[in-house]
Amino acid sequence: MRKKKNPFKEIETKEDVPTEIRRNVTKDFSSLRLFFEFTELFLWISPSAIFDVMKNDEKEDREKGPN
Repeated sequence: MRKKKNPFKEIETKEDVPTEIRRNVTKDFSSLRLFFEFTELFLWISPSAIFDVMKNDEKEDREKGPN
């Protein structure tokens, strides 16, 4: 059986990435990270906090009893 060459070893170089490309990738990554943080805030943290507040209000109402 013939052994195949690894194409990634052929691509590998010792050259640095141009600064403009590096800057663009960093900017895109930062934008994506910001998007994920907002998504987490509005889809996970906020509903969780609202649910906890509502649950605590119901618990306090039960503890007070009928007026």
